[in-house]
Amino acid sequence: EFQADRTRYMMSDTPWKTQIGVMRWGFKLIRDGDTGGSVLYDLAKDPGEKVDATGTHPERARELKARLSAWRRAQLEYYENPLRQACEYPPVILER
Repeated sequence: EFQADRTRYMMSDTPWKTQIGVMRWGFKLIRDGDTGGSVLYDLAKDPGEKVDATGTHPERARELKARLSAWRRAQLEYYENPLRQACEYPPVILER
């Protein structure tokens, strides 16, 4: 079962589309890797992920975008540096 207060990050990379996402507080934010556009889903009210909730929850969207950007930046910094990979585990983003 998913814990609403725990952050989960995801990435989907196919020949057709790249997407990264983050889930927390019962919301899921998905960012399109090609366009940079994003969509926010309220999973409690919309488990089928059909309606963009960014307009009704702009603060959640901003917070999740910031978390996703920090995670992505940490991943890129780590995987682009072979010396870090040789002596460290992949980065962990601490919960705030």
